[in-house]
Amino acid sequence: MLARLARRGGGAAARPRHFSDDRIARATRGQVAMRQFGYDPLSGASMHAPHVAVIGAGFVGVNTALALLQRNIASRVTLTDVDEEKCLGEVLDLEDAGTPGSIAVATPEAAGQADVIVITAGRGQRPGETRLELIAGNAAIMKSIMDAMQPLNPEAKIVVVANPCDPLTYYARKLAPNLPEGAVFGSGTVLDTMRLRVELGYRLGVHSQDVHVMVLGEHGDTQFAAYSTGNVGGRPLLQYPGVSAINLEKMAYDVGHKAYQIIDRKGYTAYGVANATATIVDAILFDRKAVLPVSVKDPQRDCYLSIPSVVGVDGIEEILDIQPHLSFEETKKYDATADKMESMCAGLPAA
Repeated sequence: MLARLARRGGGAAARPRHFSDDRIARATRGQVAMRQFGYDPLSGASMHAPHVAVIGAGFVGVNTALALLQRNIASRVTLTDVDEEKCLGEVLDLEDAGTPGSIAVATPEAAGQADVIVITAGRGQRPGETRLELIAGNAAIMKSIMDAMQPLNPEAKIVVVANPCDPLTYYARKLAPNLPEGAVFGSGTVLDTMRLRVELGYRLGVHSQDVHVMVLGEHGDTQFAAYSTGNVGGRPLLQYPGVSAINLEKMAYDVGHKAYQIIDRKGYTAYGVANATATIVDAILFDRKAVLPVSVKDPQRDCYLSIPSVVGVDGIEEILDIQPHLSFEETKKYDATADKMESMCAGLPAA
């Protein structure tokens, strides 16, 4: 339509009256976002396809690459891992998935030039190891990754998926001080929120996409569901028919601990977090302005944790102030999770 308007002579005089400047701006927002990544959606011209680099060829990294390709979110995906042979094997296998787009191995230096960098690399908790020891071990891995990718693309967006997500996101930001504000953030409780919405939707007999409620705080044991802010079809969640019969605290606990059930049975989680990560990358590449509970710096505290934030082409474009809308009990839970995250972040090694 815009191309036809241009052929009519362009300018305001050729624009139909019912199209306001604001409407045109909204309609072309996605086009502008894609041009930022070197692709013109009107002409089809492509200087380069948006490059999404996935760091870590483990279960989560490989499934994230697959989700990005299967959902046609990224047309150029690369995989990077210290185990180069395994990484190549995964890429060769992904080629056979018959998805749109391309998949290839990338060196750390090439990955550092990507438009979006997804960091999944890390190790699991060992028997007898404390959580703080795990943080120290994965912080060392994070530093080696960030060092190897230097110099970073100055316009890159970095999404940290490796666990513990919140402290590692805090640390990654310290290791990339020259990137713009909002360029480094974590996957946070996006997956936990998806799980809660699915469970609530099932219990209430509605589609999960119509259940609007978020899990906030740590991506871990101190996370909490902000039920008081939720709604279903515009009706407050806590007043929705059938909710009073649900043990909401138990549901939130079960959702927060679902990963343990999966790990106990199969040894790892992958599909859910991969899909959640693909949703985040989609919000960046297509400038969705999606409100997601990603891990960001608390404006009032020295830590990262999940807060509803607007995610678009510039990464984190706005952090929404949710605290005034929480109930008294939820506010106490927010403070508790922030205290824990501050303690964890304070124990990280120097950047």
